[in-house]
Amino acid sequence: ALIDAYARNGNARRSEEILRQMIREDVSPTEVSYSCVMNAYAGNGDEICCMRIFQEMCQQQLDPTMTTYSIMMKCAAMSGDVAAAKSWFERLEAIGEPDLPSYNTILCAIANASSSHSMEPAVE
Repeated sequence: ALIDAYARNGNARRSEEILRQMIREDVSPTEVSYSCVMNAYAGNGDEICCMRIFQEMCQQQLDPTMTTYSIMMKCAAMSGDVAAAKSWFERLEAIGEPDLPSYNTILCAIANASSSHSMEPAVE
């Protein structure tokens, strides 16, 4: 709950500190714990930290869920990495039916990439 509270307030570093504290105190974080931290980093568009936490979660033998893949897709989309967002969407599809917010995220990523490319000549 504390991880989620910091994550919802956009304090990704503090939510990760709480995760680290859990581990030091031999409390096994769940997929939800890791997802909260990933979601905080995703909200900041920090694809590198989000990926690091995802990989750590997988190393702990915790299976990614639809929520986990949605968070990773959101992070890639927010950081402008359309190829990664599409890849995460495909992983999500492999384990279940994407929900409406997942489709919205991937469509927004593509639309944002398209609009930024069409504006390049105007900016130069």
